[in-house]
Amino acid sequence: MRSVGGWGVTLECGQHADPQAPEVGYRAIVATLAHLGLVDLADPPARADMETLRLCEVVDKMAEGDRFARPWRSFDPVSTGDLIGHREGGAAVVAPFAGWIVFPNPGAIAGHEWFYLARESDRLGR
Repeated sequence: MRSVGGWGVTLECGQHADPQAPEVGYRAIVATLAHLGLVDLADPPARADMETLRLCEVVDKMAEGDRFARPWRSFDPVSTGDLIGHREGGAAVVAPFAGWIVFPNPGAIAGHEWFYLARESDRLGR
């Protein structure tokens, strides 16, 4: 979408088992439609506490023995050099920059996405 000038948005609504997650998503969709003038509702007030992140690196699980160094949750912050995990052969997997770990998947199979790294973005001019 962005490659042709459109908007693409990913919203974290909560953990899959969180009973409030569907309501968070629904409210976000309705607020977006109101903001864009696509429904007859008042434009919601701007939020000053919103963070805008950009996914900038995907790290694949290379072997079944690759393991996280600790239980990670989406949007846990990382600093440059923080230990994220270990490759099957023992090599450390470290954060190449300060940011956030996103969608860590301890159940990933070899050759698939293990986690993403994100940085702060000024895409919305904040």
